Amino acid sequence: MTNQGIVLSPDATPRVAFIGDQEQCSSLQGIFPTERQYTALDGTLHPPDYDAFVSVGQSERPAITRGVLFGQQALMIGSRDYPVRAHCSTVATGTKLVIAAGLDDEVTELLKRTVVPEASKLLGSGALRGWILNPNVRPPSLKSLLCTSDGVDLVMHGAPRSNKAEELWLLPSFVTDRKAWLLLAWRSWAKSDERLPGPPHGYEHQAWMTPAELSAWNALKQVEVDRERMLGELQKREDDAQRDLDAAQDAAVQGARRLLTEEGDELVSAVMDALQELGFEATDADAALKRGEMRRHDVEVRSPDAEGVIIAEVKGTKKGTATSWFQQIGSHERYYMSQHAGDQPAGKWLVVNPERGKAPDARGVPYTNNNAADLAVFGQDGGLVVPTKSLFSLVRDVQLDELDATAARRLLLETTGRLDYPSPNTDDAG
Repeated sequence: MTNQGIVLSPDATPRVAFIGDQEQCSSLQGIFPTERQYTALDGTLHPPDYDAFVSVGQSERPAITRGVLFGQQALMIGSRDYPVRAHCSTVATGTKLVIAAGLDDEVTELLKRTVVPEASKLLGSGALRGWILNPNVRPPSLKSLLCTSDGVDLVMHGAPRSNKAEELWLLPSFVTDRKAWLLLAWRSWAKSDERLPGPPHGYEHQAWMTPAELSAWNALKQVEVDRERMLGELQKREDDAQRDLDAAQDAAVQGARRLLTEEGDELVSAVMDALQELGFEATDADAALKRGEMRRHDVEVRSPDAEGVIIAEVKGTKKGTATSWFQQIGSHERYYMSQHAGDQPAGKWLVVNPERGKAPDARGVPYTNNNAADLAVFGQDGGLVVPTKSLFSLVRDVQLDELDATAARRLLLETTGRLDYPSPNTDDAG
């Protein structure tokens, strides 16, 4: 069954056959000089009468070498002698869309404007289908223009059969602005065949649009303007947020993060800064040493909530904790007493950053298992092991106003043994 459709000039080229539902095809007509519609592909269509065809939702295609196919269901590919039927039925499972490199700007723009938005909505839904062509039979003349990240082709262009002079454009059924693709195809056909004139210059200009087309065109352009504005605003927000994050990360590396990454003098400095953040007075005990004087504990700590001086020894290592550290702070405590008429310090803290080469979550708990007995003795004598993981979390919660600084100081002053904050971890750190 045939339908004359629109015939502007029976002699003007290109002569184009439209094949498909009358309503869908009629919305596409009025572009080519000679057009005729066929509601079905049957014996009444005589391929030699046409230079090209436009097919909408068909399972077969006519024997015409040029065409634009919207929602094509099947295709013969390969060579003329050994063709293979390929079906547009593979469900795409990829999570991204990939536009082929090296395309003309016009093709890339059309893909982004008329295919990508709708395809993006269908990603991961199970409703996005396309072509998976066997590489052994797929001719190099058939190029993928847009595919999903799992290799399902959505838009293709070229010759499905390697030994036939064909130029087809295969597009999904959900593509928008189909007339723009017809004009693109027409220009491409005219370039490859000098006998075919190209579309008149300015054919798609607004002056030749119907009022309904003009209204829809204006609405589309406004959406494009709004999209670019919104994308620009979002890009600026993203850039600003990235700069803030970069600055915060730089500050963290030079600041509190040192509690988790450093050893030696840098770790001592980080511990002093953290204690001062909690409201303690922290001073470097070794800074006032004169030449030849015995090295003391690393830090002296004073609290606004209690009398006396707390001595603190700071240790950082890529290995686990050592029992000898208890002996060192014990030696520092005896020296302190010798300099203060036998008075004991108000407390003794061993601040440790073991396994500093690991991510904090991958580190164990200091002084567990084989070293637990040593920790118990140290705690019974009023000592406190302060893992820098716990000190970092304590300072962070105070800065986030999730913990009062007074409460944080009380936790340090009243705990013996080991400070486990915010919650105990039973992993072994040696």
